[in-house]
Amino acid sequence: MSRKQVVILWVIAVILAASAIVVKTRSAKGFDSHTARARGQTLFADFPVKEVARVKITSGKETVTLARKGEDWVVADRADYPANVANLSEFLRLVAQVKVVEGVES
Repeated sequence: MSRKQVVILWVIAVILAASAIVVKTRSAKGFDSHTARARGQTLFADFPVKEVARVKITSGKETVTLARKGEDWVVADRADYPANVANLSEFLRLVAQVKVVEGVES
């Protein structure tokens, strides 16, 4: 191997080492961020179940809207047909109790 080839290899090695150090320090800074919500914490801590006035359910191109009319819940898209309050209440209660499984870094 000639002297010129050895010098070129050393320059390449120094450049690779410097870029590895830069990448490592940048990724280490990324780990300093904090988690918005901790694991096991309630996702919607102050979810106002009693104040929900409308629920829109969409599946593909199909959509149905449930709305509160006074004390009753109705299917707004179907001429105010009475909605199943027990199922809707259970759904809203479950939404209020959703817990974080994996925290998201912010």
